[in-house]
Amino acid sequence: MSKHHSRDNLWNIILVVEVFVLVFVAGFLPDRWNLVVYGILYTSVYITSAIVISTSAERYRNNAFYIAAGLILLEWVASTLEFDYLEETLSVTKIMFFLFIVVLFIAQLIKAKHVSEKIILKAT
Repeated sequence: MSKHHSRDNLWNIILVVEVFVLVFVAGFLPDRWNLVVYGILYTSVYITSAIVISTSAERYRNNAFYIAAGLILLEWVASTLEFDYLEETLSVTKIMFFLFIVVLFIAQLIKAKHVSEKIILKAT
């Protein structure tokens, strides 16, 4: 296995772990931690998924990471300066970006001739 391939697998595993913690673990944490923990987890999922897309989808190599970074930066600015309208607009934009990521992952699965655990992990 090449060094580049093992690095890609590492990012895929990190993404799966982040999503698992976000979905199954974060809800059990104390309420006072929710805002911070969810913010950190969503930020890390955006960054990691953008890195995974950058390494696996040639067509979107640089754009995905810059879009994710821009959305995160705008969200932090909007929440810090309490720009409610911008926060609501960013919510819609983040949903669209998330759907874009899901569609790319599904497209990778569809293009695979034989779907195995390795292919699914590579697509996540």
